[in-house]
This record gives sequence, structure tokens and C-alpha cells, in this order.
Amino acid sequence: MTRRRPTLEELYEKAYPFPDSELLGMLEDLLKKGIIYLLEPKKPKEVRKTVDPLYCRYHKIVNHALEKYITLKELIMWLIKEGTTKLDLDDVVETNHVFYQRTGLSLI
Repeated sequence: MTRRRPTLEELYEKAYPFPDSELLGMLEDLLKKGIIYLLEPKKPKEVRKTVDPLYCRYHKIVNHALEKYITLKELIMWLIKEGTTKLDLDDVVETNHVFYQRTGLSLI
């Protein structure tokens, strides 16, 4: 039986166990820990437009707000499921922090 992929609308409505406001911090932590890497920007002139509300830190372009970037949210969920990253929901609720674990080592 083939599994149906969710529609874009369904993905936009999906609830994630972390607030959108923490996505930038989570991205920065994943980059700092070397868990994910960014590609070279396709539009180098837009790299410095970080104050634009539609600037995406992941893509380094003005196109969509990072908080609305579903693919990054799904990537974080996949990393959690794979065990590369650990999301401590109690701490997210209390302090909005994400904790990572890789090969048994705590990368806090």
C-alpha cells in the first residue's frame, strides 16, 4: 500500500512540538553543531537583507519567513525520529530550549 504524501495545506496546518519562534535558534544550533549545513546562496546579493521579514536564514534569500519553512520543520522532526537530535519537550515548555544528542554525546 502506497502512503499518501500530505498536501502543502496539510503541512501548513500541522502542529509541531516546538514553537515557530524557536526555529531560528534551532537552526543556529544545528549549524553550530555541524548536524546540518547550508548550501551556497543562489542570490548572493540578498544574503545581507536579514532585516527583511521574508528573509530566510536557511536559504539566505528574501522569499519566505524562516518560521513558515515547512521543510526545515520536517527536517528537525526527521532528525528527532532518527535519533540524531533530541527534543526535550519539558524544557521547550519551560525555557524554549532544544537539546541535541549525537552518538551518545550531549551537545548542549
